[in-house]
Amino acid sequence: MGLFFKGIVVGIIIATPVGPVGTLCVQRTLTEGKANGFLTGLGATAADVIFGLIAAFGLTVVSNFLIDKQEWIRLLGGIIICLIGIRVFFVNTQKKMAPTRSPNHFSAFGSAFLIAITNPITIITFAVMFAGFGLVGSNAKYGSASLTVFGVFVGSGFIWLTLWGMTLMFRERFDFGRMKWVNKIAGIVILIFGVSTLLSLISLPTH
Repeated sequence: MGLFFKGIVVGIIIATPVGPVGTLCVQRTLTEGKANGFLTGLGATAADVIFGLIAAFGLTVVSNFLIDKQEWIRLLGGIIICLIGIRVFFVNTQKKMAPTRSPNHFSAFGSAFLIAITNPITIITFAVMFAGFGLVGSNAKYGSASLTVFGVFVGSGFIWLTLWGMTLMFRERFDFGRMKWVNKIAGIVILIFGVSTLLSLISLPTH
């Protein structure tokens, strides 16, 4: 059970920083409904679980590939984040909130997962934290590793559920006018994250 609780701590620490996915989760919960907001957080949690699997099971081939190709991954991730930020900024709030419109649940999950999975820094953070907590090693067993990854899922999911639930509490207070500003601010914040990701390519060492 110690491994399980350590996994929870890792999941909480990884998911706590409010980045582009966190901003997207809040924006979608407010403007597109609780289902899309929930699925956005679930997409990020799924990416955290995959990174946790890579770190826990010592999949060095995969982690080395992600780190070695991080220039291209950051470029792709930065472009995706920028495009989503621009889309959120220019979204038609009234059309989004119309009850006749069918929400795209797959897009909500997929876009959040794509943003989270194209962040090579996360796998490095997982590797460092797993080593620091003593969760990796030559004696690691599949049962222990699986329990640790399940803890990561619980910890990461707890953070996203908390963010989603707190946003739901304030959703009824927002009318169309306020929702419009939510989209504008969220779009700008997400765009800043995307530009920052692209600018980080400058500081990467050249091969």
